[in-house]
Amino acid sequence: MDKREQMLSMIERFERHVSVLPESLQANLTKIKDTLQTMTTEEVEAKTDGVFTTPATNRQFQENPAELLLYSYSEMENVAREEEESTELYEVIKQMQTLFSIEEKDGYFP
Repeated sequence: MDKREQMLSMIERFERHVSVLPESLQANLTKIKDTLQTMTTEEVEAKTDGVFTTPATNRQFQENPAELLLYSYSEMENVAREEEESTELYEVIKQMQTLFSIEEKDGYFP
């Protein structure tokens, strides 16, 4: 499974198994899905590999779906924690932690 399919799968599983999805999070996830669906696997890989082949002044801005999904992680994690009995949501969060190299938090540290 490539990155594009993996991110689409995570979003779809999350949406399918959550009982209450905040409107702002739903809008973000829909935007990410739409972006991923319009991109090829090669475009997603090129966008997320961190390599730039042209100067910044010559590039046109195109949103990186992986970054958008990473920015949604915190809100997705909070929603998953509220859904205490959903192991499927927990699995999606664990998959995101692996994909984005996020270490699980042990608690609040100011």
